[in-house]
Amino acid sequence: MSTEGYTQPPPGYAPPKDSKPDNKNYNSISQNEEIQSAGPSQMPDGDLPDDFKYGATISECVREVRMASVRKIYTILTLQLLATFATGFWVSYSQSMQTFILKHPNTLFVPIIGSFVTLGLTYWQRHKVPANFALLSSFTACEALAIGAVISTFENKTIVLQALLCTAIVFIGLTAFTFQSKYDFSGLAPILSVGIFGMIGFGLVGLFVPFSSTVSLVYGIIGVALFSLYVVYDTHQIFNRLSPDEYILASISLYLDFLNYPPFVYREGITPEKVFGGVDGKKYEVIADLFDIPLEKAKQLAIEPPFYCDHGVFIEFKGSFYCNYNTTILDCAKVSIGNRVSFGPNVSIYAATHSVDVGERLEDLERAYPVEIGDDTWVGGSVNIICSAKGTKIGRGCTIAAGTTLWGTFPDNVVIAGNPPKIIKHLEPSANE
Repeated sequence: MSTEGYTQPPPGYAPPKDSKPDNKNYNSISQNEEIQSAGPSQMPDGDLPDDFKYGATISECVREVRMASVRKIYTILTLQLLATFATGFWVSYSQSMQTFILKHPNTLFVPIIGSFVTLGLTYWQRHKVPANFALLSSFTACEALAIGAVISTFENKTIVLQALLCTAIVFIGLTAFTFQSKYDFSGLAPILSVGIFGMIGFGLVGLFVPFSSTVSLVYGIIGVALFSLYVVYDTHQIFNRLSPDEYILASISLYLDFLNYPPFVYREGITPEKVFGGVDGKKYEVIADLFDIPLEKAKQLAIEPPFYCDHGVFIEFKGSFYCNYNTTILDCAKVSIGNRVSFGPNVSIYAATHSVDVGERLEDLERAYPVEIGDDTWVGGSVNIICSAKGTKIGRGCTIAAGTTLWGTFPDNVVIAGNPPKIIKHLEPSANE
């Protein structure tokens, strides 16, 4: 090859240098220079750009984001539970609400259906503020109204509220354990699926073949254990499957887990025989025996204790009936109570009377005359209904103001008040007439 035309000679080739520096030069590098050349091994969380603080799931985020997500989820959940407790307490202890529910039981389907509708809408709009919070509030309100209506059917409401408190304590403990635990609870999914279908099937059998108290207790214990695992599983899924933006979905999941607990904590309260059943669950049987009526008819009567009567067998109920505490009926003659009649507290009906003649009273002579109350009549608190020689008859659709003392005959659809009683208003007939 000719080198003609090149003005520069080619570079010389020297022997390769050893890649490893000699010890003298290698050791001459200062420790600080070595660390600086390598750069920092890890940046503090606070110095990271915001984009690097977030992961695909809550567990993959930096600590400050994880804690912020947990605080947001539990703040929403706490507000949901407070709203549920407050609404449930109001519905279950409000006399007007209890009367409304007893007279219009079909209205219970409104909050139940509303819960499903608002739950679906909340899931659909869960990322859109403020629509997600508005729908979540509506869902919580529907659930709270439904729960309050159910609690109002229990005679011993204190025990139900205690069950809710116990549930809250256990629930907080389980979720705190799961957030701190390093275990993988994903494997619980098939166990929980089999368990929930087993519980549903067992419960359906119980509707047709009543369980003994022992079987009911075992069923309740299994239910508590199953939903305890559900709390652990769902909490684990929230932490390891959901992103920080899914706080609405996370709070709903935990809220529904919480609501599944009380029926099993207070297992005795959800059997049909226990509704209005008192401590021993025999109230319907006592009512049926007292009034000499079939058990099925006794279940139409909602009677708050204490209740007093002379005989019981002379009281006729033509349909559903509600009376608040301290009702007294002296049924020495027939007392006929129409369908959908409601009493306030301290109502007294006297079908018995005594003579003004001292001699007759000394001979223990007593007179009795019938009392009849028409359908759809409301009797206010502390009302006294007294028999008369011609009988006392109150028409249908009447309203008797609290504190009224009345006797005699009154037409349909009037408001009666005072002592002596007077008709103060005429009402339009209802659609039921």
